[in-house]
Amino acid sequence: MWAKYALAQSRLLHGLSNIVLRSPAGPAMEVVLVGHSTGGALATLAAYDLHLHGFNVAEVWTFGSPRVGDATFANAWNAALSDKSFRVVNGMDGVVHYPRAPMFHHVGTEYHVSSPTGTCEYEQTCKVNRCDGSGEDDACSAKLEKEGFGNSGVGFMRKNALDHLAAFGVFFRVLMKIKAAAAA
Repeated sequence: MWAKYALAQSRLLHGLSNIVLRSPAGPAMEVVLVGHSTGGALATLAAYDLHLHGFNVAEVWTFGSPRVGDATFANAWNAALSDKSFRVVNGMDGVVHYPRAPMFHHVGTEYHVSSPTGTCEYEQTCKVNRCDGSGEDDACSAKLEKEGFGNSGVGFMRKNALDHLAAFGVFFRVLMKIKAAAAA
């Protein structure tokens, strides 16, 4: 994943530096990063890189993001950015479980979105569980990985894929709910 980010790194740093220089806020200008799936992984890497380069990273929102580093990277990332991070996982999204632990480790606090009906089509049916901040909370989606996801077969794979692809239909409906819970 780093190799993909590295391809755009210099253009990102140069372009963002120009925007910050032209901004009335200057270096205090807040940068918010958002990404789904591979975009979430890239947002995670970019947030840490921008932080190291002195940018004011205000928030990082990822949806269905795979793991991007080992525990050492996760610890460094968390020390710098965990209070600004919202890592959202929908139901049984399988993408978030790759690459596999323990060689790879999630960053930030997970917000696990679930519903007793098995779908979060509407905000009122969704439950948002703020996990423990370890990146691998056994009470949240990490439990599914450790239990082997229970069922298998075509029905399970369809549900798994739908949970991953539901970002635009589900996650953005619960953003404010998550943000309000995080502020409390």
